[in-house]
Amino acid sequence: ACATVLSSAGAVDNPLVAERLGHHLLAAGCPGDAVTPLLRGVEVRQITVGCGGALALLEVAEGALRDACAPATDERWGRIWVSAGELRGELSDYEAAVALIERAQQAADVYEWPNVGRRAALARARLHLVAGRFDLARETLTGLADGDRTHRSEVLRELGELDRRERHFPDAIVHLDAAISTLGDAVDWRGQLPRCFLSRGRCLEGIGDLDAARDDYLSALALFEARGLGLGVGSCYDRLGRLAAATGDIAAAAGHFGRALSQFEALANERRTTCRLRLALALARRDAQESLAEVERARPVLRELEAGASAVVAVAFRLVRHAASDDAVGWDQDFGHT
Repeated sequence: ACATVLSSAGAVDNPLVAERLGHHLLAAGCPGDAVTPLLRGVEVRQITVGCGGALALLEVAEGALRDACAPATDERWGRIWVSAGELRGELSDYEAAVALIERAQQAADVYEWPNVGRRAALARARLHLVAGRFDLARETLTGLADGDRTHRSEVLRELGELDRRERHFPDAIVHLDAAISTLGDAVDWRGQLPRCFLSRGRCLEGIGDLDAARDDYLSALALFEARGLGLGVGSCYDRLGRLAAATGDIAAAAGHFGRALSQFEALANERRTTCRLRLALALARRDAQESLAEVERARPVLRELEAGASAVVAVAFRLVRHAASDDAVGWDQDFGHT
């Protein structure tokens, strides 16, 4: 009954209730009908809680599509592979990400899935960008002019990100302004507009216009909050904290990092650990005991970090602890490991 009511209300395309509809359809024994709203739910989780929650729901969606015995020609397979590739890329599992994106791209070419093909190409460009293959990223992005204005705006924003990473800040700002104007009044539940402001703030920070950068971060913060996108809210507070720390306003930096950490903790997002490190570093410049308290709060995850790809973060936490407690021997030992 719930599934019927939600379906009649257009919930399949409604980001606020799509996941709920998907679960009701699964419970009603309709796995094939559940897949599309579940995939919309994955997209929502990706921008609201981050990779962990999105991957968990993506597994449910994939299982539902398999239970529905969907044929290879079903475009939703491509959507699943692209989403998985995007998420694996965000988790720095680049080998798996590339394989998934290539699988989606090949299927899109064979079965003529234009939307999947565009999304896969954009995901591939982002992977090139993160890996520092800037020429390949630009080549991919410049071939993505087709699509609706939301897609075109995304491409322009990624070109801005590319320029920013290459430290071509004026060019980046031009691309980001174009992304904002291209988006116009299009529905923006994914938070494309505040992400443009966030990126532009980083460019302004790069050219030394710190007041303008702060204004853009605050604009992005207000837009993320209006859309209920907690991950974006945390990102804005994180940037505001870094800006305050760079200008020597330690009290403001600690406050911003603390608010960012609260967001990441509430979402169980993987960025909470590095955010806590920045908070500890800021506090170390004001009060050693406060800094040590933050390091101790991170202790449960340090062992896991030391065993994985984030070992450098664990070492950084130990260095903060050594500095705050005047442990020169421990500092020398851990600094040597870096």
